[in-house]
Amino acid sequence: MLSCHSDDVPTPRMTFFDRECLVKQTPSFPSLSIHLRSNVVPHLSSPVADAQHTLQHNAREIEHLRAAIHALEAEQATIARYVAESQSLLTPIRKLPVEILGEIFAIHCARGTGNIVGERPYYPALRVSQVCYFWRQVMLSRTELWAKLEVRLDQMTKGSLELLKLFLEHSKASPLTLRVTSGYWNSSVDSHSTLPWNALQLLLENAHRWFSATLRLDYQLFLRASSKVAQALEQQDVKHNSETSSIHSPFSRLEHLDISWFDCRISSVYSDRPAIRLFENASSLRSLTIPHYDDCFVFPLSNVHTFKLTNVHRNPTSILPQCTNLTKLSILNFAIRDSGLVASRPQVSNITHLDIQLSSYFETLTLKNLFDHLELPCLTSLTVSEPFHRYVNRRTWSQEAFVSLQSRSGFQLQKLGIMEVPITGEDLVEVLTLNPFLRELTFFEWHLRSATKKLLEALVSSSSTAETVVPGLKHLRVRSDEALVDIGRVVESRLLSSSGPLEEVLLFGGQIGCMDLNVICAHGTRIVVRHEPTLSERVYQPRRKG
Repeated sequence: MLSCHSDDVPTPRMTFFDRECLVKQTPSFPSLSIHLRSNVVPHLSSPVADAQHTLQHNAREIEHLRAAIHALEAEQATIARYVAESQSLLTPIRKLPVEILGEIFAIHCARGTGNIVGERPYYPALRVSQVCYFWRQVMLSRTELWAKLEVRLDQMTKGSLELLKLFLEHSKASPLTLRVTSGYWNSSVDSHSTLPWNALQLLLENAHRWFSATLRLDYQLFLRASSKVAQALEQQDVKHNSETSSIHSPFSRLEHLDISWFDCRISSVYSDRPAIRLFENASSLRSLTIPHYDDCFVFPLSNVHTFKLTNVHRNPTSILPQCTNLTKLSILNFAIRDSGLVASRPQVSNITHLDIQLSSYFETLTLKNLFDHLELPCLTSLTVSEPFHRYVNRRTWSQEAFVSLQSRSGFQLQKLGIMEVPITGEDLVEVLTLNPFLRELTFFEWHLRSATKKLLEALVSSSSTAETVVPGLKHLRVRSDEALVDIGRVVESRLLSSSGPLEEVLLFGGQIGCMDLNVICAHGTRIVVRHEPTLSERVYQPRRKG
């Protein structure tokens, strides 16, 4: 047992036995070896009785010692537990304020896609809450840490369904950030299976809390979800005032929606498919990502500010007039081959950012098929990239179409990025000349290096501001191994220009000498070098005068 003094520090009790009792002289008995070699029966009744008495005594002593050892072991365990608890009370993390501890938990729980519910679960929020009572209370007070979920419908079990309920309960009224999948190409889950649909129903019951959602669902699951939400809207209590009804309306808080991996093959499978009006009333929708646009889904496009299409095989310009508040348009995997007749060009007056990523599928692909259909008077940022090259001689850039687009739109670019797109040095310089207010330029030349050299020669500042190409340029990003001398000339020539020097030059290359870069930094420009293919980065800060 433990005894405590007034300072609550435990002290060991008295031992059960005296240590000296353990050291005893072994009892002596007469030797029996001489009798074992004969057939004479000795008179041993008295010695045997004494030995039996000794055995019984020793057995009692052994039991006594075992009890003492057991008591000591129990005492040791109690003291060790007390020491461990005392040491835990002295750990530095207990000195952290609850607010800082909560932020540490938030960083831990924010990794990846959050809490994963499925066959291979990952529950950072749940694991942290199981450490101790205090941590559990902190986690329960941070309801937003339970609200980031990845739900894998094709891996749903009864246990994971209960855990999904637990997370939705602990997240309370916090906005939900969701990633919901039903298997690649809709092959891993039956849309009529009980568990996946039950899990999706749980999420739909909390649809008024959805803030951001990435959905990879089967077409039939989308249809069932659409029907479920429609029934919920019909059954809303008419006695609720309009303010309460709008707060609890499905998807009333949804701002970001991504269904870019929706199976594009449904067009051939469901020829008479009904439209999915699941998100028709998402009044707060600001960011939308879809594979392509047709009549399969109905969205409130007038609310969308950022629109991303990830698999464009048909001209998307027909829907742009519906996007009255659109400011950023991204067209990825652009694969329109036929320009067709331009009946009318929609003028999208709010678009300021246009991002185009070209597909490598077709040899006849050209940007003319898109530029001829656009009129963007407010465009300030244009990025065109071609990450993969299947056809070496394909000319996707159309100088004539770009000049025509800028002429009829009247925009002036402040940010331009041309990456891996085949373009001549002359055409690139002409584009810069047409956009004298450019402040950021990114140019990664593909295959040949002549255009990069032509660009750097054109960027050398002239004594006359009127003759300088993009005199206000502040950020330059190029890929170059051999043009350090030309880059040095550009930096040095702009040092004394009226618009000020370049602020930063980002170089992509495999072999770039540090000595030359130190010389360039002397002109007051920050140099960032990213070595390919590792993308390891070195930063050379400008030297301060004086």
